[in-house]
Amino acid sequence: MVDVRLVWDKEGGEVALAGEFNSWTTQKADKTAAGWEVLLNLKPGRYEYKWVVDGNWVTDPDKPLQADQSGNQNNILEVEEDSEGSGDSDSWERVSVGDCATEDRSKGSSSPELVEAAGEEPNNNTVKSSQKIERIFSPGAEFFTVISASGEKLESCEYPVMYWDSPEYTLMKQGVWLKQYLDKWMLRKLDTAGVHTEEDRGKVEDTLSQLLHRKVTLESESLNATLKKSIQFQGEKSRWNVDGLEVEYVREGDLKTVTIRTEGSLGEGLERVYATANLLKLNRFNLV
Repeated sequence: MVDVRLVWDKEGGEVALAGEFNSWTTQKADKTAAGWEVLLNLKPGRYEYKWVVDGNWVTDPDKPLQADQSGNQNNILEVEEDSEGSGDSDSWERVSVGDCATEDRSKGSSSPELVEAAGEEPNNNTVKSSQKIERIFSPGAEFFTVISASGEKLESCEYPVMYWDSPEYTLMKQGVWLKQYLDKWMLRKLDTAGVHTEEDRGKVEDTLSQLLHRKVTLESESLNATLKKSIQFQGEKSRWNVDGLEVEYVREGDLKTVTIRTEGSLGEGLERVYATANLLKLNRFNLV
């Protein structure tokens, strides 16, 4: 759990807070020298919230904003694991896309994916001088029209995506997915701690050898003797520059994502990311 302090530093005689973290029930804020404050203890994740000022539900325009599925504007709160002592202060603030044990593999046209979310609430107590920030969204129908007018295309390509398993689906039964794309390999393993991702070729081979109880290499001849392509479909990727931010579009089967990346202070960086997402008419990431 992470301690978070939210502050309303604008006018108001009676202030409360409501959001996804308290099932949208109002929680009274305390008056302090900094403004109206609410202290929360939350699990890492992403939350939408609003302030209730003198009975009116409002957002803080100085904090990241995003419209919900009904078109209502809400503030966004990003909470990440406390990295103190972890030695990973330079890590990406990210929402990554991985493999999902619950995907229906009989469809054959969609990438099995699982969403992991982590982030940090950009409040006055948590300011890092510079870090890399990455957020993932779903593109809307107007995405290519808008980005073609407002961005610069850096590269684009198409590629096959393949998931490998034994004829008996030994990997899937153990919560493991082996993905090949763009001459790269990704192994994801689902366990009680979440999803562990491995992209180092040597470590992927070692893990496969342990799981399959035989020596496995990712060379074509050896691989084809051990595994088969359980799922295969086409992928597409393009990278763009939009006002200094990197925007990456990826389509793999039926799954389409747009990732926005930047670097800087967390609060300012998130504001730029969500402003760019609004410009490009992106939607909250979902697997539908």
